[in-house]
Amino acid sequence: MQRAKARFELGAARDDARKQLRARQKENPFGHALDAKTVVYAHELLAKSKSLLAMPTLADPTEVFMHETRLENALIAQPQQRNTAGRVFGGFLMRRAFELAHACAYLFAGRRPVFLELDEVTFRSPVSVGDLVKFESLVLYTSEQMDIGGRMTIHVEVLAMVIKPELRSAVTSNTFNFTFGVAENADGSGRAAQAGAGPSMRRVLPATHEDAYRIMERYTRDLAQRAEDEAASKAPRAEAE
Repeated sequence: MQRAKARFELGAARDDARKQLRARQKENPFGHALDAKTVVYAHELLAKSKSLLAMPTLADPTEVFMHETRLENALIAQPQQRNTAGRVFGGFLMRRAFELAHACAYLFAGRRPVFLELDEVTFRSPVSVGDLVKFESLVLYTSEQMDIGGRMTIHVEVLAMVIKPELRSAVTSNTFNFTFGVAENADGSGRAAQAGAGPSMRRVLPATHEDAYRIMERYTRDLAQRAEDEAASKAPRAEAE
């Protein structure tokens, strides 16, 4: 009973936190959900990219701009991909987003990635049969650059957009956030390597304020998820004691 109550309270706290994030995102004129403290961190991260912007030929070769990690593809939604409501099945979009994110992480790390986690998925706009859907993936950050202990990870974001060339419009349908580990061996075998083990990964830097906010927003949400996971893992122990 205590275990179920603890998990219920954790879930309620998570929902409240997400509601607060969505509220801040709506109120913010730039569309991000960062508080004042995290905005300062975003500006500090942007400041680290000045040498790469001003002197690209002399910059640290281990650094790369976020937009340089971009990988894209596009498709026309087909009738066999629709669900009972006549829209394109969400699982199909998720699979295509995962395939692109996996390829993006593969190209970035130089070895086969190990899938670890998919964050909450919210479907903002439906996709209809015949729509042109564009998928865009980016590496937002790695565990090494953000000093996250544990496994060596790559955090990839994929945007799915419905493009209507005849109307010159582009509407975001979904945002997917994937976490991949870097395999112990170059051929992809073995588990996700521990942070600091094996060859280091390049540091991803923002080129604009928007990029910096995007990185920090994802980072803060991942930290909140880790704190929630740790709290959930401790709940059964408290009951046993």
